[in-house]
Amino acid sequence: LLRSAWNIVATRPWLLLFGLATSFLGVGGLWELLLNSTSASVTAAESLTTIGAWLGNGDALAMIRGFFRALREAPGTMLITLVLFLLLAGAVLCIFWLGALGNGAIIDSALKTTRRLKTTLRGEWAVGKRFALSLLGIHLIIKACLAALFVLAGLFLEAAAGTRGILLLFALAAFIALVAGSLATTFLTLYASCYRVIRGFSIREALRAAIMLFRNHWLVAFELATIFFFISLVIGLITFLILLILTIPFVFLIIMFQLLHLPGGIGLVITFWLIIAALLFACATAFFTTLQTVSWTLLFLQLTEGAATPKLVRLFHKNTRT
Repeated sequence: LLRSAWNIVATRPWLLLFGLATSFLGVGGLWELLLNSTSASVTAAESLTTIGAWLGNGDALAMIRGFFRALREAPGTMLITLVLFLLLAGAVLCIFWLGALGNGAIIDSALKTTRRLKTTLRGEWAVGKRFALSLLGIHLIIKACLAALFVLAGLFLEAAAGTRGILLLFALAAFIALVAGSLATTFLTLYASCYRVIRGFSIREALRAAIMLFRNHWLVAFELATIFFFISLVIGLITFLILLILTIPFVFLIIMFQLLHLPGGIGLVITFWLIIAALLFACATAFFTTLQTVSWTLLFLQLTEGAATPKLVRLFHKNTRT
């Protein structure tokens, strides 16, 4: 599966553009949920407590009254601020829309490649554009569920603080279950997106089918997620080493400009280094996201066609036969 995904990405480098866009949705790196879940859950609980206090003590009402008072006193300034806020919100939505477009384009390209059909940048752009809004809806729905899970996990952690015995064990068990649930929501996003693009399901049908598929093949999903966790570590290490090697000539240039007493040259060197670092990380992110999305699409095709068996199950059967 990984070899096939690699061949698809290597023979269609323009997919990296869609991969970079897809990374805006945050679908890369599944297992970082496990690495950051504790702090994220506590932050979610603290934020929920803060919002509750903010709504309860009347600060929200005072803020709304202050907004309308400022609107009456300085309408021009407030309108400009409101327009800028709307433009910023529109820009964020456009970025997410591009991410959903890229996700759909990669899924369709992987499907057509397995069917030996021709794929082009323009054609996949059209396909991604057609499914962008529905895929964005799937991501937003599941991410809202994920946010709720983190809030609940944070509340359980706060409840476990300072407690002992059975209450502590119960809170920890509930927290572990919620973290597993958060991983499951990520798998559901990938499967539901494939159902929407490949099978043409509605959002509701895609979510329902994704739940059924994950329930029947959850072990395969965790196996592939674990593999990609180690792949992300390798890609991150390679990116860091390349950046470290590229940094060496810039260091010598900075030393030279310091000896020549040219501070402007130092700023120029640092600017070029930042541009190169940004491009390098963008390429690494695009490659990882594209490879991961193609791999999950190929896995989806195997699962729906009944041609995928977990590696652990195969090893178990092999050992029992011997």
